[in-house]
Amino acid sequence: MKDYDQLEDYATGKSMVVTQKEMIRQEYERMIIDVKGYPKEDLDIDFSFSLSETGQILKADIALFKTGAWEIENIDVIVDIETPGTSFMGKVPEWVLETKAEYYIWFNGWDYYSIGPFHFHRDIQAGQTEFIPVPTLPKKRERGVKFKSKSRRHIDWGTCPSCGGALEPYCLIVCTHMCYKRKQLICISCDEMFWFREIKPKVLPKGAVVRT
Repeated sequence: MKDYDQLEDYATGKSMVVTQKEMIRQEYERMIIDVKGYPKEDLDIDFSFSLSETGQILKADIALFKTGAWEIENIDVIVDIETPGTSFMGKVPEWVLETKAEYYIWFNGWDYYSIGPFHFHRDIQAGQTEFIPVPTLPKKRERGVKFKSKSRRHIDWGTCPSCGGALEPYCLIVCTHMCYKRKQLICISCDEMFWFREIKPKVLPKGAVVRT
């Protein structure tokens, strides 16, 4: 019997066999937790469930829950993981529509041959049933509240050249303090990153209020 390399799943601690797809899943889990700010206890992998109408057994590669209770009624985000070179069918699978998930994400890595990720959202509380494409999955702290910058108010970090969203120092998102060691800015809307020298943040007079 052949021994396979194992790794510890970043969110759940489960022991997983090392495959290309598994490594891509680990990449996205780290992004959800470390960059987006969702707690590990709200995330499960290979989450199996059945649809009430058909009884069909389905599995979500990554399932993110609203409350930490790992039940289909509480599912918030469903992520499909594929390998580079896999084609995307261009729409949300029908079975996802039958859940209460508000976000669907299709991801096949950041490899040269990757084409994603693709993000879709529906506002169930507003009565939406169909998913629409969106730029990215919001950070945990942005969900349901108006985002306000945590950076020093006398520095205008600028706006994203791609989408016009507000920029934050990347180190503030990752290590939560203003060390500036990375010398990079990240867009809070589309997650695109820029070097300080590309944006040239402006130091404002004391008391000035920058956009948030």
